[in-house]
Amino acid sequence: MVANSDLLPHLADIYEPELIIAWQPALGHWLLLAIILIILAVLLWQGYRRWQAGQARRAALLELKQLNWQEPSSIAAINQLLKRLLQSYQPSHPLLSGDVQSWQQFLQSQLPKSLPLPELQKLLYQPPALTSELVREQWWYASAYIIKHFNAKTGAIWLKNAPLTAPAKENNHA
Repeated sequence: MVANSDLLPHLADIYEPELIIAWQPALGHWLLLAIILIILAVLLWQGYRRWQAGQARRAALLELKQLNWQEPSSIAAINQLLKRLLQSYQPSHPLLSGDVQSWQQFLQSQLPKSLPLPELQKLLYQPPALTSELVREQWWYASAYIIKHFNAKTGAIWLKNAPLTAPAKENNHA
């Protein structure tokens, strides 16, 4: 037998392995993470732009809530508010300077059939004392519905399908 003392110089030291990080992502994981972060950034940007685009609508709704529909002067104020809302989304919209009948048709197209709009010609141009509270309330509710559900693209779609003004009357001179 060989003596134990002869083997002792041939032994090597035992080294512990280096500390291995528990999770080292592969290249595919990094790419997947980058794609997810890009998609998240795009979604956040689109949400911010949508929130910014709805700012005029939210401001109009807040102003409508501050108006007292029982006052006779609120009729013209609500009409101005609706026109300002349309102007903020479509500054060159022809209905902003159009006649009352076209404006009435446009507003009625924004409402459901169950919510009729009072006749604007009478509502805007007759003395305020002759306007009943029921008609003013109906005008306020219709305006609130229009503002809450306002979509800037709706006006453009309506313009393609309907005339802007009433047909001109022919004058027969004899």
